[in-house]
Amino acid sequence: MRNLNTIFQDGIAFVDYSNESNEYIRDSFQIQYTALDSDVLYFGLYKPFRQLYFELSAISTAPTDLTIRYYNGSSFVTLPLNDHTNKISRSGFWSWDVPADWAENSVNGDSKYWVEITSSLDFDVTFAGVNTLFSDDTDLLRENRTIMNLLAKGDSTFIAYHEAARDEIIQSLRNGGHVTRKLLGDTVHDLTQWDILIPDQLRNASKYLTLSKIMFDVSSNIDDKWYQRFKDYRDMYNEAFKLFLLAIDSDDNGTEDDNEANNFRTVMMVKV
Repeated sequence: MRNLNTIFQDGIAFVDYSNESNEYIRDSFQIQYTALDSDVLYFGLYKPFRQLYFELSAISTAPTDLTIRYYNGSSFVTLPLNDHTNKISRSGFWSWDVPADWAENSVNGDSKYWVEITSSLDFDVTFAGVNTLFSDDTDLLRENRTIMNLLAKGDSTFIAYHEAARDEIIQSLRNGGHVTRKLLGDTVHDLTQWDILIPDQLRNASKYLTLSKIMFDVSSNIDDKWYQRFKDYRDMYNEAFKLFLLAIDSDDNGTEDDNEANNFRTVMMVKV
């Protein structure tokens, strides 16, 4: 399985929330964390990864004392990260540099590269999803200060549009011939969001694409101002997407090799 795994160790029992967490607008899941029970929340992938995006739908008791760790081959140790969620008290990104000694280990019988979250205090949070994106609402606000006025009825964020923009960008890269494989001759895999080694390279493109999708939905005919803004933002997306360099994990090992960090936007044809 190549999707993110979300596992909650509720005392001695393991609960798998992977299906609920991987999409932001379908299901939600609640984590009622009890410190005395030594609960643990895990996020894991089949290879090292460098970013998560948390979308929260409700907070009953906010986390105030989190410890985030990774497995270094012998024990779980602190993972230094950039936390834009304020300890999961709001939606936002976590990002980090991939540790050189990050190793696989087994959680609930599943060997992955895990991020472990524990706390000395209880908390109760409901997540709309945990996955990754290329932009968020803060990016939109930097570009358009009145964008929140265009939220669809019942929505509190533009998460659906960010997710749609991410998927369209990945599909465009697939259409351009980008795939991943361990070694020449091995199984070829479709590109996913986890194969982008420097997500910030796509941040502007995702921002403009998300804005274009919002404007298109608001527009009622091709002569109104919203449709013109849709076209303007779409043009801005097309320009932003013309990246000279794009770091893609072509060998599917989760680490940034020199040739991947300096990957030109070209298509390589391989005879097999």
